[in-house]
Amino acid sequence: MFMKYTETAFDNRILIKKLENCAKELELRYPDEHFDIVIVGGAALMLFNNNGKMTNDIDIITVSDSKIWPVLINYSMNGRVTAYLDSYSSDMEERYVHIDYINSKNVDYYICSLEDIVAAKLGANRDKDIKDIENPYIYELIDFDVLDKIIYEELKIDYFNETRYQFLLKTYADFKKRKTWQDLNH
Repeated sequence: MFMKYTETAFDNRILIKKLENCAKELELRYPDEHFDIVIVGGAALMLFNNNGKMTNDIDIITVSDSKIWPVLINYSMNGRVTAYLDSYSSDMEERYVHIDYINSKNVDYYICSLEDIVAAKLGANRDKDIKDIENPYIYELIDFDVLDKIIYEELKIDYFNETRYQFLLKTYADFKKRKTWQDLNH
């Protein structure tokens, strides 16, 4: 049986420490194996932008070997985000960003591109997700050409539900309007 992690909020410094410690444990348990772990959600945003955001979990969308889940869970990692896979483009793998400052011999951490994370958070259509991405720094980092391609081309095909896709389009239009408003007022 897996141990349940405590849902205590932590900052960027603790997030990185959890990733480092998890990698060390995986190295000790499986010294001759290699694992890839892909992080999304709020924790991934924290790795893009250390702005004081807090989280209480690390959303994992992909692991290269499911046998490592008992270890990951002990470091506040979970796979609940897979319930929302249609919020992610099937082409997102091409845009993964390697986290190269976590030293490990046999674990590579990746995060989805900022644009993929923003698209997924817009698709979730939850206030907390919108709040996560309505940040001037995030707006500055986004490549809106890539985000447009993800939303208007890739997710148009990947979304399982037309109604949810229409909500995504509306939420994205509102998001872009707020960016324009911010640009005008700075």
